[in-house]
Amino acid sequence: MGGSVNGFDHASNRVVVTHASLTSPPEVFEVHASGLERLTHFTAEALEAVAMPAVTEITVTGTEGAPIQVWLVSSDTGEPKPLVHMIHGGPHGIFGDQWHWRWNAAVFAGDRYTVALANFAGSTSFGDEFARSIHGAWGDRPAADIEAVTDHLVETGVADPQRMAITGGSYGGYLVSWLITQTNRYRCAVAHAAVTDLPGMYASDITMGRSLAYGAEAWEDTERVQRWSPMSHGRDVETPTLVIHGDRDYRVPVGQG
Repeated sequence: MGGSVNGFDHASNRVVVTHASLTSPPEVFEVHASGLERLTHFTAEALEAVAMPAVTEITVTGTEGAPIQVWLVSSDTGEPKPLVHMIHGGPHGIFGDQWHWRWNAAVFAGDRYTVALANFAGSTSFGDEFARSIHGAWGDRPAADIEAVTDHLVETGVADPQRMAITGGSYGGYLVSWLITQTNRYRCAVAHAAVTDLPGMYASDITMGRSLAYGAEAWEDTERVQRWSPMSHGRDVETPTLVIHGDRDYRVPVGQG
């Protein structure tokens, strides 16, 4: 908790940083021994009348007993609320306490929803073993971790089990696409620039490392690669899904949509 630093500069014995959080856009601060002093107020006027939701940090027990860090963004009403999972991309990335202009948790939450941002297996910042644990099985531990978070939020009365959604882009879109082949518990899904067909990702602008991520090259062990490819399980999908993609997405080619 406490936000994230995204850049810095220094001159004349002064250090300034760009600082933001899940509910505050980036502004420039000067670093002092006692803390940060805000120097800019670029966004103050625009946010003057905006009631931001609250942010809490919890830990949920995930696969193999691993602790899973989860950010919850919600306006607390004391009642179970509709749940929206925001699933990060990468997969080797992380949700921090930081602002995002496109996938903005505060906007998703508003005053109606609880937004969960889980740092599932494969996320960075929790050790090399944790990050590598998904290699060769992209849909295994990450999906189980998202499900564990969902179970926890339902059991603790945070989430309404009849009103839950999953959203994500890139690898996050992959995990959305994978989860809807495995469960019908989510009322709807948003798959943005989603990886849906693992062999088809050889059309991407980055192909090195596929054998590490997939556990094999697609032409060397087709069965293993297709095991974790959502398209191979598409017959089981019943969840209404919004698919968003772009013609100029070279990282995840539009055919994946």
